[in-house]
Amino acid sequence: SDCVFCDAAVEGRDELVLVRGTHAFIILNLYPYNNGHLMVVPRRHVASLASLSTAEAAEVMRFTQDAELALHEAYEPQGINVGVDADLRGSSNEPLPAGRLQLNQCVVQVKSNEVQWTRCDERSHNTEGNTTPAPSC
Repeated sequence: SDCVFCDAAVEGRDELVLVRGTHAFIILNLYPYNNGHLMVVPRRHVASLASLSTAEAAEVMRFTQDAELALHEAYEPQGINVGVDADLRGSSNEPLPAGRLQLNQCVVQVKSNEVQWTRCDERSHNTEGNTTPAPSC
């Protein structure tokens, strides 16, 4: 497929997938910008939060909570950043064409001396107040 998330959702493709649920899964980011960069992804290839069913949205949020708890236990961070990558072009009621960004939710631990991302698609501000382009989640 043209989607890294759809490929990872297939049973037996467990290289980076940490948890699989009925409607979503948690996967490690292959190119993390911080240790423990997790992503919560719905199994269905959708573009936006509005496209999720109630059950899908509930499981995405529950897995986001689980990811937050796991990062706190593993890294004892100063905070957690959660960012949603959504492709809002077109109608949310239509199937998402191949090649379009699938909805995913980044969950990243933050230490006080590290760059803190304001949003995944904007600019970051480090502790000295300098700005640098933020990478895509």
